[in-house]
Amino acid sequence: MTSQEYQLDTVKATRIASEEIDKTFRSNCIDLVSGALGGKILALSDQWFADATNLITPTPPIRQPGKMVYTGAWYDGWETRRHNPEPFDWVIIRLGVASGTVEGVEVDTAFFSGNHAPSISVEGCFSLDDDEVVSWQGGRGKWETILGHQECGPSQRFGWKLDEPTKKQYTHVRLNMYPDGGIARFRLYGHAVPVFPEDKDAIFDLAAAQNGGVAISCSDQHFGSKDNLLLPGRGKDMGDGWETARSRTPGHVDWTIIRLGAAGYIQKVLVDTAHFRGNFPQKVKVEAITWEGNSDPGPDAEGWKELVPPSKCGPDQEHEFESSLRDSAVTHVKLIMIPDGGVKRLRIFGKRLKLNVRNVHTLAHVAPPFTMDLGNSNGDNGQQKPRQLPADLPKSLDDRRSRPADFVPETEMYDGWQGQSQFLTSPIPAKPLSFSNLTLDDPTFEEDVVTQRPPTSDTRLMEMLAAQAAHLQVGPVLDDENAILADDKLSEAEKKDLLQKALNMAASNGDVARVRRILGGDARSLIDINAPDDDGTPPLIYASCFGHEGVVQALIDAGADVDRQDRNEWTALMWAMTNRHKGIAKMLLDNGASADQRTTTGRTAFDFVPPDSEMSFYLHDSGYNIGNAGTDDFYTPGLSQDRFEEEMAENEMRRRMMMDSARDLEVDLGNVGMDDQPEEPDELEEEQPEFDWTRCLNDQMFVFQEHELDRILDIIITNMRPQRSPTQKPVPANMIFLSARYAHYHASPDLLEKLLVSAMDKINDVVEDYQWDMTILAFWMSNATLLLHYLKKDVGLVEATAEFQAQLAELINEIFILIVRDAERRLDKVLDAAMLDHETIPGFENITFQNEWRLFKRKAHVKEEPLEKRFRPPSPKQKAKPAPRNVTSLLSSTLFVLDLYDIHSVIISQIIAQLLYWIGAELFNRIMSNRKYLARTKAMQIRMNVSTLEDWARANNRQPDHYEGGEMKSTGEATVEAARRHLAPVIQLLQWLQCFSSLDADDLEALVGTLQQLKRLSPQQLIHAARHYRPEVGERGLPKSALKYLNAIQQEQVRRREEERERQNRAVSPAPNTGPGQRGQLGSAPATPVKGGGGTANGQELETPDTQRSMLSPNADGSFVDDDDDAPENLLLDPALMLPFTLPSVTDMLVSYGAGFGGLNRERERKYIPTVPAEFLAKLEASGARKGPMFSEKDWEDEEV
Repeated sequence: MTSQEYQLDTVKATRIASEEIDKTFRSNCIDLVSGALGGKILALSDQWFADATNLITPTPPIRQPGKMVYTGAWYDGWETRRHNPEPFDWVIIRLGVASGTVEGVEVDTAFFSGNHAPSISVEGCFSLDDDEVVSWQGGRGKWETILGHQECGPSQRFGWKLDEPTKKQYTHVRLNMYPDGGIARFRLYGHAVPVFPEDKDAIFDLAAAQNGGVAISCSDQHFGSKDNLLLPGRGKDMGDGWETARSRTPGHVDWTIIRLGAAGYIQKVLVDTAHFRGNFPQKVKVEAITWEGNSDPGPDAEGWKELVPPSKCGPDQEHEFESSLRDSAVTHVKLIMIPDGGVKRLRIFGKRLKLNVRNVHTLAHVAPPFTMDLGNSNGDNGQQKPRQLPADLPKSLDDRRSRPADFVPETEMYDGWQGQSQFLTSPIPAKPLSFSNLTLDDPTFEEDVVTQRPPTSDTRLMEMLAAQAAHLQVGPVLDDENAILADDKLSEAEKKDLLQKALNMAASNGDVARVRRILGGDARSLIDINAPDDDGTPPLIYASCFGHEGVVQALIDAGADVDRQDRNEWTALMWAMTNRHKGIAKMLLDNGASADQRTTTGRTAFDFVPPDSEMSFYLHDSGYNIGNAGTDDFYTPGLSQDRFEEEMAENEMRRRMMMDSARDLEVDLGNVGMDDQPEEPDELEEEQPEFDWTRCLNDQMFVFQEHELDRILDIIITNMRPQRSPTQKPVPANMIFLSARYAHYHASPDLLEKLLVSAMDKINDVVEDYQWDMTILAFWMSNATLLLHYLKKDVGLVEATAEFQAQLAELINEIFILIVRDAERRLDKVLDAAMLDHETIPGFENITFQNEWRLFKRKAHVKEEPLEKRFRPPSPKQKAKPAPRNVTSLLSSTLFVLDLYDIHSVIISQIIAQLLYWIGAELFNRIMSNRKYLARTKAMQIRMNVSTLEDWARANNRQPDHYEGGEMKSTGEATVEAARRHLAPVIQLLQWLQCFSSLDADDLEALVGTLQQLKRLSPQQLIHAARHYRPEVGERGLPKSALKYLNAIQQEQVRRREEERERQNRAVSPAPNTGPGQRGQLGSAPATPVKGGGGTANGQELETPDTQRSMLSPNADGSFVDDDDDAPENLLLDPALMLPFTLPSVTDMLVSYGAGFGGLNRERERKYIPTVPAEFLAKLEASGARKGPMFSEKDWEDEEV
């Protein structure tokens, strides 16, 4: 294709300045292609360097300098290859609305400089066939010019307003980039042309962006845009809502005005504060107006009427309000937040105004609703024939099919923190079916047979979770089965369909009462209890999969087929066994469920139960021999013996770790579990009642009197010794929490304050008294973290204890520092001997160094040691010497104690990372400060010792249970990555000491290649190591030319830093650093051991990981490019620095202390139900802290909960 072959039409447009773009478009238009609205990338010419999906990301582009990916530097935008042979690169986008008219275009080339798009154009079309549009690719097709050829520049926002907005509607646009390059964001400003329901009495969201609603103005949008209020769904986090700045003025309110997509009668209003937990508005108020002016109304215009009076709001929930203006047609609404805060979504549900002669005259200035032209004038007699819309275009507010699977695929999950839902990214994006290539002679048949496999159990489980989320979505529509039966407008087939969905929803969500009501009422005749839903899953399988035992019993009592299979031929029994629902499995077997049925892959129920597992033992005790539990192993010799030997080995390993930990950490053997007795199986399996986090039940609190408080706290805090057993719950956390529930719900705020203040004082005293006992510290860190989880989960206490929660977070941080200090102190005792002086490489003991041999008389002949003596195994005396295993043993002991007391994995990973950083920094400093270690042979030996630490990190690799952005896969820095990052400086220093003496004087290329591999060392450090190097006899030092080259780099670095300081010189010096890097301030806590003392080492200043970055970016020709202005000024690292510490997030603790995603780990959830063991209550009674029951049963008869 040549440029002459492809000509664009002339379209007049006016260039808009960057700072005027938002003012021009945001007040009356929406971004039609926004990914949050449902815009989707259908096809593109190229995206080698950066994905085209970034173009429609609703948030502004960001920059991450230095981040590299496989294709090169990372960019937040769309970037194509160089040297495009075609006139332009292109990307085809389907609008996020049914169709729309265009008023303007924005192209943002932020951070693209030198690789930006020189020019662009935009074309559009109206088509109901995505495949047809994609087939045009970069050709002419049926594209029409929206914006002609326009020039762009580097790193800037470019906007154009069409002199005449398009009257034609578009469903697709194509962005053309001449000839190639990069674009960060693409915005298409215009108006949605909605498809309104044919039924004029239908109630729908008049304000939704997809229905033509526009947020036209607001008082403030400091943290989140007003446009987010009208987006579909409930979003993914707090960033995609409307949030204002904090107000400081009495009587302040924030407001935003919404122009409805069509004038109508409002029936109800929904205000959603999803994800706004500590910054939701105290109250909201909604007003409405019927506006007859030519422009939109302002906040003080006459005619605003109260639609919803000031109403109290809560955190992270939907608030539904009835309309007080049901009979008045309105065109605009105003949402008022009192005084400020954040709202995720605003829904205005109502009926569209029926325009007739009278109300057209009344609303003369109100634009009539602009609806999509679905006719086709090519029919007979000029009559229009209805034309169907594509099935995947949005039809309503809750139609989530328009959400792009490759942009924000989500699954709605229940959030136990606030009793609401969250959206989690699903690894199974739905893909539309296509039968366009169906043929009997399919050339790809053999390939498909090989590549397509039945879904795994994890994949099938995710599909079940997605189906459960869909049931939760349609729940409000199917609330009343009696209303469905009584609705005369519904046909019998429609009633059957709705009632069947209601049964599936109730079975999936565990609503026993509703299941029994449906099956025992008039709806039973219309229900097929074994019928599968659209996903091929019957109700009994839903209930069995998600552990709803009561629902399973109700379905079986009603005659459900226990052997009915889903689409993958899994039975209810298989699901129960997979998810370890023992009671349901036994119930199904008791009612005749077959264990011999097979799935599509040929598996039976036997394959879902591991031999000798808890499930198999449970079923065996119940009379079912499934899973080989307790069977005679005479004909399978070795099975039980192997298992016995494995258990013996595990017990021996655990006992050895207990002994090593008690020795290494100098703690009591009892505190590391040496005296623990094995748990009774019956106790572990004991079912506990569901804990109600929304109210305070009588048996879910601890009642006490104020005079008893000090004695109780002495027992559970001052005199408490560590508890580890699963049945011995974390007593301090449980007791304090249950006592706080009583004080908050049934006593007084004063008693709650006294309880929390006294408990915190006593915990601080214990921590300070035992700051060198890691078992005590770990015990209290575990309890403090769990108590913080409890307080955040309780609806009433989450706000009442906000200050105490902050103190708990500080306490956890202080204990974190004390644990690290204790481990560092112990590591410091062996670090020199174990890592720097330990030698295992034979032959290095007789090496002589230059300028040192003259101090001794040389023997005429040195007797060579025989090989059999040189390579014999080390003697017991040699084994007793400090070695790298002493360091790894201390690390293992620390890790063992942290695991023993159930410290959260996010905190454990940070403790290990901090210790690895300290070891790396100390080794680096001690090598640089002692010339004895600045030698080639020493560097080889120390490098071998450091490799022991790397091996330990690989053997103990941990991935912290940290979840971000709604992901269901844990993220965070694993142990191996932490070791690689924190040991990199010392490893690269050792590599430099081993190699620089072999560099040739004239081989600049070899020097540059070496420096490119040492990115964590500064020129100053390289020069210091070279100048103080101990050369062996006959060994060359660093060539003078290379030293001159390094000096030139250092001088250039110093010069640039001085220029930068002069340019950024400020009159007021910055405040001293008091951030998270500072050490804790608990009592007389000792300082971290630093070789040389204080903040310096051998008189040299220390540097931190933030300043310890490579400044070396030499080109291949030897020229030097300084690509980082923050040059390291110091020679040594700072081992006393504390890395940033973060607590586990809300989701992290919900997963770790709950049943996990899907609610499958019920045993772990029961473990963390706040209860107090009976033997501990007996201990309280015996100690005199409790003289008898404070209340009798009659005292609770009239209690409201």
